[in-house]
Amino acid sequence: MSPKKKFAGIEHEVPQNTKSTVVRLCGHLHGQRVRLTVGALSIVISVALSIWNPMYSAIVIDHLWQSVQAAWQAGTPFSVTGTMGREHVQLTVQYLFTWLFYYLQSYLMASVAESLVLSLRSQVAQKLNRLPLRFFDKQQKGDLMSLFTNDVDTISDALNNSFALLI
Repeated sequence: MSPKKKFAGIEHEVPQNTKSTVVRLCGHLHGQRVRLTVGALSIVISVALSIWNPMYSAIVIDHLWQSVQAAWQAGTPFSVTGTMGREHVQLTVQYLFTWLFYYLQSYLMASVAESLVLSLRSQVAQKLNRLPLRFFDKQQKGDLMSLFTNDVDTISDALNNSFALLI
C-alpha cells in the first residue's frame, strides 16, 4: 500500500517509485515511436499555425479594410483584386492545414493510447489468470477489477490528453 499524504485537506496516495513506473510505461510505448514522433510533429505544426493564423488574418482584414476605404473615397464599387483573392485563399488553406494537423495528432494519440490500453489489459488478464483461487476468495467482489480498470483508463486518459499539452 502506498503511503498517504494530505493535500488541500484531502488524503492522497503518494507514488513510491515514479521513475521506474515512467520507464516501464515508456517501454510499453517503444513500438509506437513512429506514431508518437508524427503526433508530436503534428502538434507543433498545429500550434504554430494556430498562432500564425490570427496574425495573418489581421493582416488580410487590414488590407481588405484599406481596399474598402480606398474604393469608398474614390467613389468606385469595391472589388476583390488579384492579391486580395490570393490572400483569402492562402488564409483558408492555412486554416485547413491547422485543422488537418490537429485531427492527425488527435487520431494518432488516441491510437497510441488505445494500443497501450490493449497491451496493459492483456497483461493484467494474464496476471489475474496466474493468481490462485484463494486470492480471489480474500478479495471483495468487483474491487480488484474496478481497481485495474480505473488505473488503465487513467493511464489512457493521461496519455491522450497530457502528451499534447506536454509538447
